[in-house]
Amino acid sequence: MNTENLLSIKDLKEQANINSTKGIYVQSDYSHNFISYILGNLETNKILDAKFYIFESNQSVAAFLGIVKALNYIQTTKKKDFVVYTDVSEPIEWIKNKKVKTQIKQDNYNKSLVRMLEQDVKWLGEHPGHAEVKLFTF
Repeated sequence: MNTENLLSIKDLKEQANINSTKGIYVQSDYSHNFISYILGNLETNKILDAKFYIFESNQSVAAFLGIVKALNYIQTTKKKDFVVYTDVSEPIEWIKNKKVKTQIKQDNYNKSLVRMLEQDVKWLGEHPGHAEVKLFTF
């Protein structure tokens, strides 16, 4: 992930006009051969998790993985009224429909990515009462 483009969680809340402190922000990134995400806790202004994967994919897939991780965190920690925020709209539809729509090749290079996506879709099906996911724009 290009750390020069990272906003502090405090700056992000201000620029995106997020007034809530009860939530998690998913910041995702991609390049031709990697995807990554960072989860920021809006309540504590601290990073909860950061992942970097070497896969040929796109930002929607990176955001989807981060969003599901955030939803799992919220449910596990029983954070009431927490919302997940992202600036990528496509994975929000995937979350609602519990189905990922992507053209990722299921080959030896990406087979673990495909497996992660399948596991996350399964998790969504098993946890229908998860937190809300909202789109924000700068």
